[in-house]
Amino acid sequence: MSKYSRCVPIARPPLGGIHARLRDLLQRGQPTHGHQPAHPPRLVAGPFSHREVPGQRWKHDRAIILEPWQREIVHARPEPFVRGLVRSDGCRINDRVRHQVRGEWKYYEHPRYQFFNASWDIIGLFTDALGHLGIPWKRHVNPRPPRRDRIVVSVSGKAAVARTDAFVGPKR
Repeated sequence: MSKYSRCVPIARPPLGGIHARLRDLLQRGQPTHGHQPAHPPRLVAGPFSHREVPGQRWKHDRAIILEPWQREIVHARPEPFVRGLVRSDGCRINDRVRHQVRGEWKYYEHPRYQFFNASWDIIGLFTDALGHLGIPWKRHVNPRPPRRDRIVVSVSGKAAVARTDAFVGPKR
């Protein structure tokens, strides 16, 4: 019995025939290597659909537009949508800030939510949902040449974080 045997019953249903090679490796107890294509690249994200020519492309390189029925659901219940996005590509942190007051450094901390993505469409969906909920946000871009820039949306301020805490809650 290999040390990976416990993973097989858990991995079998989601892996199906797509990841047969990975399943076989787990059953034989052989770990995968970084150069082995055990997992397909992440091309599609959750409930989003696209109206492009069929074919797989990276989500930040193609248009991501909610279908009318998806827009109705997000508009009617934006909290679960925001919660899903924060739990997948975001975090809640304690931001530590330093200020100099009369020559002396003072520190204070405050909670903040941050959401990171490279797709302007996904950022737009996220900020639209926050706006619909009345939660103020700020956006900035972290340039990362030669890779894609990372777009960061921040929710800070006691009232905004408390409102977001009410429906996002801790990650499980």
